[in-house]
Amino acid sequence: MSDFQRNRELLGVRLREMRRNSRLTGSQLAERLGWAQSKVSRLECGRQTATPDDISAWVDATDCDPDLVQDLLSLLTKVESDYAVWRRELRAGTRRKQLNFLKLEARVKTIKGFETCVVPGLLQTADYARYRLGEMPTLHNAPDDISTALAVRMQRQQVLYDTNKTFHFILSEAVLRTMLCPADTMRGQLDRLSVVSGLPNVRLGILPFTALLPVAPLNGFWIFDDSLVTFETIAAEIHVRDPDEVALYGAVFEQLDEISLYGDDARKLIADLFHALSSPPRHHRQHHRGR
Repeated sequence: MSDFQRNRELLGVRLREMRRNSRLTGSQLAERLGWAQSKVSRLECGRQTATPDDISAWVDATDCDPDLVQDLLSLLTKVESDYAVWRRELRAGTRRKQLNFLKLEARVKTIKGFETCVVPGLLQTADYARYRLGEMPTLHNAPDDISTALAVRMQRQQVLYDTNKTFHFILSEAVLRTMLCPADTMRGQLDRLSVVSGLPNVRLGILPFTALLPVAPLNGFWIFDDSLVTFETIAAEIHVRDPDEVALYGAVFEQLDEISLYGDDARKLIADLFHALSSPPRHHRQHHRGR
């Protein structure tokens, strides 16, 4: 069970205890609140995360001590810190989220990242990053502050030149082939990857399509100082702090490391894909039959 789910279920247990202490059934509480009974059930079972308004209403409806609201909100904060919904995280704009990344990357000493589809932010060119950040306003209904967010993302990359830190990136070959931007932009991005791979404190591996995988990498993930793992879904960013779970991600990373290409081999694959993008598309001859 993830930290997020564990804390969400603990919050549900507290809410259920309050309802039972008030001698209310789930249906009776739902009626008082004007909710569907299914919502009460989902909150108590940890299948839905309560909002601050939900908690305040619950305390009022169960006639509990109002001081409980702050205790429950503190627990809710733990839940939200482990499951950061993008729409909430980006409410104040994309720049603020980039600043949070900047602070985290400045604080830690080692960063390991595995990606299956997208070039990591720390390795992106400005042109490539502009396309990635450009998704946010429409997809997550966020303010359009792309220009200022882009400036912070580029600022984040200065951390790569801090020789007191070490970076280890593994990119699936799909990252190099997936066209999330025009070909010209992708060529510049591939060139950037080759340059960064030569930095003394950066280890860049490419996981080729031809490799026999020891484990299915179901999603990309990031490991910070072997104490925090983060990964992203379309809807949210998940934080994992449980030592056993962090160790599991570390073990998977090591397995992928063993079969990835590095150094000249990695740069050759990148160069081959660069030249493939530079080549004009082939045109197939059309054969027309006479009538």
